[in-house]
Parts: sequence; structure tokens; C-alpha cells
Amino acid sequence: MPAAFPVFDAEGVAYTDRSLAVTEGGTAQQLMAANPTRRAVFVANTLHNTETIWINFLGGSAAVQGQGSIPIFPGGSWEPFKPPLGAISVLAPTTGTKVTAGEG
Repeated sequence: MPAAFPVFDAEGVAYTDRSLAVTEGGTAQQLMAANPTRRAVFVANTLHNTETIWINFLGGSAAVQGQGSIPIFPGGSWEPFKPPLGAISVLAPTTGTKVTAGEG
């Protein structure tokens, strides 16, 4: 197996992997802790998933399926121009759903 290597974006930001598998479907869990030095963030819902995932970064609120959270459809991603510095939570309907994420 090849050695892991750091991933950088176009502006030279090195990303730390924050990917996870949801531990309890239908319940929000923390995806990323608050990080006052965060310069970049992305969250992706892989094409292997068939369900929409939801994220929330507003004031430490938990992600919900609906208004107040951002839906990410299968194959979609979220990469804001200016990343939030607070905690980010994720909710997926099914236990074991894989969420690809990183921050730099």
C-alpha cells in the first residue's frame, strides 16, 4: 500500500481528514470541532451513498433534516468560500453512512 501524502488545495492549504462513518442513523454527530484557525473546509456525500446527508455549522446547532441545515445530495459536496470557524455537525438517516470531509 502506498504511503499517505498530504493533500493541498490551490492556495496551498493542507487538509486534515475528518471523514467518518455515521455511528447512529437519524442522530446528529460532530463532524468537526470548532477551529478558530480553519482556512478551508469541505464535506462530500459520495456517490456510493443513496441518501441525502445534512450539515449544520450555525452556532453549534445540531444538524437536522430540514430548514436550518444544508442538504448534500449523493455525489454532491459543500465547500464554502469562507469556512465557518465553529463546530460542524452531520446527520445521515442510516447508520454506517460514510461522509468524506476535511479541513485545513
